[in-house]
Amino acid sequence: QKTSFFWISPRKHSKDVAELASFGSWMTLSNIISPLMVTGDRFVVSSIVGASLVAYYTVPFEIFIRFLVLPAALTAAIFPKLSALLATDRLEALQLFKRSVSFIALVMLIVCSVAALLAYTGISFWLVSDFAEHSWYLASVMALGILFNSIAQVPHAVVQAAGNAKGTAIVHLIEFCIYFPLLYVSVKTFGLTGAVIVWVGRAFVDMLLMFALSQKVFSVEGEGK
Repeated sequence: QKTSFFWISPRKHSKDVAELASFGSWMTLSNIISPLMVTGDRFVVSSIVGASLVAYYTVPFEIFIRFLVLPAALTAAIFPKLSALLATDRLEALQLFKRSVSFIALVMLIVCSVAALLAYTGISFWLVSDFAEHSWYLASVMALGILFNSIAQVPHAVVQAAGNAKGTAIVHLIEFCIYFPLLYVSVKTFGLTGAVIVWVGRAFVDMLLMFALSQKVFSVEGEGK
């Protein structure tokens, strides 16, 4: 079969082009800011406490961040169905959302609790006990942030499935503007402990904001029914 190509003039579809450009711009902004908040903190920490101590913060962080593959796998699996249900069956979409949140919260609560309780033993076994002495309590607090981050992935998926890239980007932009100044002050005052507490606090606030955005999606959907 012959494949035919044809040119579609953007002027004839200016509204669609504008919507795509807006969606892509907001998504790009979010995809830039979010990784910066994940990795940028270590540069702030190292510049204040010194590169020799930043490993106590980054090593447990790099271990625990791998746990997010579990909620990421689930949200990736439900995303197509969630997108379809938001357009066809709002009530079923809400039920899927609730089941997914409950499942991830339960699984990650178990995973993060075990990780927090065995932080000292695990780090001692993997590295040395001296390193564990300085980082186990940081790892234990980080586990709480990973739990918040894991749960937040479900409402985040709902917001993205509803096409509200602007809302997510604005939330991330506000978090970015508040997070790094607060991080600087906390590390300057409390050292590595301050860095972990601020990171966990940001994860908690992000989770709440994602739930607020997802609630808005379902309330709007319900009004439109």
